[in-house]
Amino acid sequence: MGRLISLVMILLLSMVSRADGRPVMVFSCQLAPTLPLFQRLDKLYQEGFARLGYQFEMVFQPNVRSVHSASMGHTDGTCFRVAEFAGSPTAQNLVRVDSRVAVLEFGVWIAKESMQHLDMPALLAGEYRIGYIRGAWLIERMLAKRSNLHLNSGIETPQSGVGMLYGGRIDAYIDHNYQVEDTLSYMAKNHLRLLPSSAGFALEAVYPYVNKKHEKLVEPLRRALDDILTHPRNSD
Repeated sequence: MGRLISLVMILLLSMVSRADGRPVMVFSCQLAPTLPLFQRLDKLYQEGFARLGYQFEMVFQPNVRSVHSASMGHTDGTCFRVAEFAGSPTAQNLVRVDSRVAVLEFGVWIAKESMQHLDMPALLAGEYRIGYIRGAWLIERMLAKRSNLHLNSGIETPQSGVGMLYGGRIDAYIDHNYQVEDTLSYMAKNHLRLLPSSAGFALEAVYPYVNKKHEKLVEPLRRALDDILTHPRNSD
């Protein structure tokens, strides 16, 4: 049902844009629309595509579905992935736009006070139950060979991950810090904390990707985004 609603929303956005006379570009994005980063990227891409004569809209979809929609051409691209994602099988229909739009920090979040003094090597060497968002390619690659860990990679949203951590179903949850902090701000689960030794353990620079049918736009869009990011006053 959720997928059907997303596709209907994308179709409606396309119909509205045609009435404006300009073609529309729609990106799927794994970020909640309430997050400041979603709003910043939405504004950035609106300005970038406007320079190329397009309207732009961004719609929320869970992590894996966001990539699938962009790869299948249901949307025109996805809001961001790491640079190395271009070499993954799921990116075969996607082309990276080489404009770095953000640098994101992963953190390890815990609920048990007894774990707060663990360092990262001890955490990764133990037999802990660790959860992360399904399709988090960087984390999957980092943890893939650690057979001692009990990994839960089926988590769809930060809310689910935080809920599982709070309920004791996992011992640690790995995600972008800003997503967890935003979730905690309205879930009131104040005893969850960032593992101090995990600060900065994984940083990822991220880039937008477009479906290969829009490959001709990759370089013009890169130039537009780089100019806006380098000279913010140009976007006023």
